[in-house]
Amino acid sequence: VGAIASTLPEVRLLISAKVLDITYGVPIGGGAALSHLLSAVRETPGAMIRIFIDSEPSLRAVEAFAAASAAAGTACPVWGAFLKIDVGYHRAGVDVTTPA
Repeated sequence: VGAIASTLPEVRLLISAKVLDITYGVPIGGGAALSHLLSAVRETPGAMIRIFIDSEPSLRAVEAFAAASAAAGTACPVWGAFLKIDVGYHRAGVDVTTPA
């Protein structure tokens, strides 16, 4: 059984409760959140954390973090990810017409 966390402390709470399949359900804003999530995964064998990407800057932040981790010799795990797509209501997400 998996769970969705809306804050980084919730991720830690779920892991401490032995919930190992977690979706961090807010868009990734940058390296600080990814660093925290990576620490949680590394400290907990079997943990899987999925991330939420809602814009090109969020995607670029994940790519930059992965590249920096690899360059430092601390390659991060493969992140499961959900891509939020705006299908016309313009509330949030990547525009459906954005090139891949």
